[in-house]
Formats: sequence, C-alpha cells, structure tokens
Amino acid sequence: MTAATTPPASESKSWVRRLLNVRTAISFLIGLAVLIAVVRAADVNLDVTWTSITNANPWFYLLAIGSYVCTFPVRGLRWRRLLGNVGHPYLSVGRLTEIIYLSWFVNSIAPLKLGDAYRGYLLKRTDRVSFSRAMGTVFAERVIDVLALILLLALSGLLVLRGRVGAELVQLELLAAIILAVLIAGVLALRYGGPRIIGFFSARIQAYYSRFQHGVFNSFQDLPVVGTLTILAWLAEAGRLFFVLYALHVPLTIGAVLFVLTAASLLLVVPTPGGLGAVETGMVGVLALFSVAPEVALGVALVDRSISFWGLIVTGLPVFLVSKHTK
Repeated sequence: MTAATTPPASESKSWVRRLLNVRTAISFLIGLAVLIAVVRAADVNLDVTWTSITNANPWFYLLAIGSYVCTFPVRGLRWRRLLGNVGHPYLSVGRLTEIIYLSWFVNSIAPLKLGDAYRGYLLKRTDRVSFSRAMGTVFAERVIDVLALILLLALSGLLVLRGRVGAELVQLELLAAIILAVLIAGVLALRYGGPRIIGFFSARIQAYYSRFQHGVFNSFQDLPVVGTLTILAWLAEAGRLFFVLYALHVPLTIGAVLFVLTAASLLLVVPTPGGLGAVETGMVGVLALFSVAPEVALGVALVDRSISFWGLIVTGLPVFLVSKHTK
C-alpha cells in the first residue's frame, strides 16, 4: 500500500472504537436475550435439540460451508459490475471479495449494519473510490438483494405452501410488505425529493449527495447480468441451508429451502449484530410451516448460524486483524 492510500492512524482507530464499544456489547446481549427468551417460551426440549445436532452428518456440514463460501466471490463479481457502472471498471474481484467478507464480519459483531459503511471506507482507502459513490453502489446492491429476496419468497411460497395460511405466514407477508414499501419510498425520495432538500445545505454536502445519488442510480445498469449474479449468490446461500438440513436428516424440497432461507434472511433487517436472535427465531417459526418439530428446527437454526454467523465471526476476526485493508 502506498503512502498516498495509507489513512491516518487516528482514522483506523476510530473504526475500532466504533466496533468495540458498549453499544455493540449491549446489542449483542439483546440478541442473545431474545433467542434465549424465545427458546424458553417455546418450551423446547434442549436434549432433543442437542441430540439432533450431535447426530449431524459431518460431510453434509462441510458441503454447507463450501456452498456458503461460494457466495462471496459471486458477490465480489457483482460489486465490480456495479462499480464499473459508476466509472470504476477495473477493480480486482479478489480485493472486492475480501472487502465484502470483512464488512460481513463487521455486520456480525456490530449493530445497525455498520459493516456497510465500513465497506465504503475500505474501498476509499484501497482504491481511491469516493466514499459517497461507493456507498451509493452498496445501497443499490441492498435494494437489489431485497427485491430478489421478496421475489424468491413469493415464488417459492406459491410452489410449496399451496394456500396454507398461518399466523407465522401472515406475519412474514406483513414484514415483506413493510420492507418493500419502505424500500420503494426510500428510492423515490432519493430520486425526487432528495435534490430539493439537499439544496438547503452547503456545496460540500451537495457534492457528497450528488456522488451518492450517482452511485445509486447508475448502478442499475446491466440488470440482466447483475440479476443473474444476485440469484447465483442467493442460490449459494440456499445450498448452505439445503446441506445443513440434510446433515440434520431434515430433507426438504428446493422450494421449501428457498422459502425458509428468504424468510429468515429478511429478518437480517433487525438491528442486532447479524440479526442475532431474530433470524434463529424466524427460522424455527418458518420451519414449523413444514411440520418440522421445534426441537429439530432449533437445531437446524443453530447449525446453520454456526456457519453464517458464528463461523463468520471466528474466521473473520483473524482476517480483520491481518488484512492489509484494515491497517
């Protein structure tokens, strides 16, 4: 890394302080408390859950890890495409993949999706991309992911639920509708209302906003390619859950796996680190729609999150400590 791209030490330390503070610890404890409270309220027999976990097939578990790992280079390739749309077409997929991995690690230990901002910060440091423009591409990526999730949720639900209605399903549909409404309102406000409001601010703030808006709306090019990469990324995540289910001897159809995955992933909007507590609870509730016993469903949720949450923390910490991007 050259001197021109090396940030001040105080800037790096400020991010460490943001990640490792009392608020992070409190939000982490809240997530754990939610999970423990739900398990107790559901009166789950933890002995049965533990038995289902210890009897898991290790080979399917390893396949689940492998499938999960595949999502990162696909997302790195997609991000390069988005950045290319806003004037940065020659960035390394490997470097972008590492930055995404580090940002997901941060999202797993810090609340409020702080890892997304950290992602823009790292890209600014390593490749001299405007922070606001980089954040525009990250925002666009989030919009695309949420739209893909809702589409996959609707399609898989039509395939596997066949008119069944339950309290969990109604709550899930309501959550999806709220997220979609907020998303549409946010994009419309950014497109039509933002320029008027930002006009009251300084020229510097207006320049930041202009770059951010450029990053957002210029990202929505090459949608067939971006959409294909998005679906491939979520299929890799679905593969993780598919192999976890088979590891715990809970075979579900591909449609059911997609429905469970997309439903649980929507709960990542909960502002605890990595959706801790909410995702596990939601997964247990959705698996109940497919007649999976609560004890077994809890085992599935815990094993799946051992890869996508706890595994990300365990493997992400050494990467965070040794990566040249974080120095």
